[in-house]
Amino acid sequence: VFLFGDRRLHVPLSGAVADKLDVGVTFEGPAIIHFTVSTPFGRLRQVKTLLPVEPFKQYVEVRWYAERSVPRWFALLFASIGTGALEQDRQVWEHKIWRPKPVLVGGDGPFLEFYR
Repeated sequence: VFLFGDRRLHVPLSGAVADKLDVGVTFEGPAIIHFTVSTPFGRLRQVKTLLPVEPFKQYVEVRWYAERSVPRWFALLFASIGTGALEQDRQVWEHKIWRPKPVLVGGDGPFLEFYR
């Protein structure tokens, strides 16, 4: 595992840590996403809301909550990793294009069913 996708920033013991995490995601319609991360320290929750403010523009708000048993540094680390992931996604959102015949590979999913 690398911080912010940067291969120079390897997270030590990341494989061992990942084995101790249980992650769940719940969507409330298209605009509210709940992430729950259970760790040996306790649970962290993220609530992400997306609000369209004009065509092709959204306001995204992210809030993190942690049980009192979760050390502050650990919660801040998760929030930082989440922010990095959101910024990586932004590059995809801002530069996506529509292709009439996309190149797909096995396991890509039923993209063609969603084409209009």
